[in-house]
Amino acid sequence: MQSTWPGAYPPGPYSPPEQPWNMPGMGLMPGTVRFAHWGQRVAATLIDGVCLLPGYIGYIFFFASIKFTTDPETGLVTVSGPSSAGWAWLAITVVLVIGFSLWQLYLQGTTGQTIGKRLVHIRVVREADGGYTGFGRAVLRYLAHIIDGLPFYLGYFAPLWDDKNQTFADKVCHTVVIEG
Repeated sequence: MQSTWPGAYPPGPYSPPEQPWNMPGMGLMPGTVRFAHWGQRVAATLIDGVCLLPGYIGYIFFFASIKFTTDPETGLVTVSGPSSAGWAWLAITVVLVIGFSLWQLYLQGTTGQTIGKRLVHIRVVREADGGYTGFGRAVLRYLAHIIDGLPFYLGYFAPLWDDKNQTFADKVCHTVVIEG
C-alpha cells in the first residue's frame, strides 16, 4: 500500500508540470519568463546583508578587547593586543560568516535562491536552459561581482538598461535573474 504525502502528486502517469525553460534544448523562451527588476535584486541583496549582521558582533568584541593605555607622565599611548577572548570571538565569527556565505552560495546553486532572493521571489538560473547554476558557477558569479564594482559600481546598475536585466557578472557567467 502506497502512502500519499499531502500536496504531493499521486503515483502513476502523473508528474509535476514542466516549466518551459527546463525543456532540453529550448533555452529561455521569450515571453515565458519575467526578468527580475533592479529593485527586487537590491532588496534581495540587502536582506542577505542583514542576515550577516549578527555574525559581525564577533568583530565588535574583537576590537573592543584591544586596550589603549596612556602614560600619565609622557602622554604616550600604547596599544596592547586583543585579549584571548577577543581572538576567540574573531575565530568563531570568521568561521560562521564564511560558513553562512558558503551555505548561501550552495542554496543559490541548487535552488537558484539565497534567503533574500527567496523572500523577494526571484532566482538565478542559467541563461541557456533556465536550470540551476550549481555551486561552482554560483561561486564564480559571486567572484565575478568584482567586475560589477569596476568602475564606480557601474555593473550593479546595468540591469536598469539591459534587455535581460543582467549585471556584468551575469553576462560573464551566462546567468539571468528571473521572477519566481
